[in-house]
Amino acid sequence: MTSTQLSDARPRAPRIPLRAFSRTEKVIAFCRLLLLFAASTIMLVDPKALWSPLGPYIVITLLAYGAFGIAVFVLVRSERVRQENIARVSVAVDVVAITLLTLLTEGGVSPFFLLHVFVISSVSVRPSQFIDTSTRAA
Repeated sequence: MTSTQLSDARPRAPRIPLRAFSRTEKVIAFCRLLLLFAASTIMLVDPKALWSPLGPYIVITLLAYGAFGIAVFVLVRSERVRQENIARVSVAVDVVAITLLTLLTEGGVSPFFLLHVFVISSVSVRPSQFIDTSTRAA
């Protein structure tokens, strides 16, 4: 082996200060609460989905997602958990909850379908070093 041997040529993600990442998570958690408020308002303005046979499941999904949103907001504000762990879990729960709300209401024409923009936006503003799942060979 020579000293001029090439190392791993993959680009490395830039190091983001944890303070900036913490602030980002706090903003995303607050926006999630605003999103839940808007979703609840949609259900009050147009309650026909609540009176459908799937109405109780819609309410349960909204309440569970609301409890999750409040818990994440409190955890992120208190800074007692690692922010990168919260990021991974919150993205997964956001995708599942919003997809479930969309499917339980009117599908692709549901107003909840647009909530996927929140998931896309929240993933795009997070530093990639915490979201990226490494696929390096050992």
